[in-house]
Amino acid sequence: MNAAFVRQIALLIFAWPFLTACTGMFYSDAQYSSKMSDDARESAVRSMRLSSAQAATAKPVTGSALVQLLTGKTHVSAYRKRATDPAPFLTRYAFFADDGSYVGRDTHLRRSPEYQDEGTWAVHAELLCITLRDKTTGPDCYTIRLANDGAIQYWIHKPGDDFDGLLTLNVVDIRRGLLEPEYISDPAAFR
Repeated sequence: MNAAFVRQIALLIFAWPFLTACTGMFYSDAQYSSKMSDDARESAVRSMRLSSAQAATAKPVTGSALVQLLTGKTHVSAYRKRATDPAPFLTRYAFFADDGSYVGRDTHLRRSPEYQDEGTWAVHAELLCITLRDKTTGPDCYTIRLANDGAIQYWIHKPGDDFDGLLTLNVVDIRRGLLEPEYISDPAAFR
């Protein structure tokens, strides 16, 4: 082998990690953003499928039992980055009023009436459907299940979507009435 050829191979081996790391520079901002969004969605689907498989023994709550589980109550769900975290970085409050109105609050962005989610809720046989006032894509529907340990689970009902039939949240507490968030999330937790 001649020395020039060996230098070219050595240069290629040295430059390869840099060339492959920069492949994103060949896309427009919109293409790159779309690819990152698709990658994040695929990762979320994989993770939710794993969680759903582990929770598959939960039993559906339907009809009047489902209405009773919701009416006049706030479902509280807490989100942790790791199961071992002592406190959640975000807590959501979903209130289902007797008159069919819905209010969603959380400890990050939707802490007060000016910023809360508002809409309506309804039970259709085995589904809970929530329609938000500011959302134009129609209702978000869920199958509500009761786990063996008593946890209430929301499973996505969206036929034809990758997320259909997947567990999306666990309710950690149910309280009567509309609740105010009990703390404010640390903004650093979202970085």
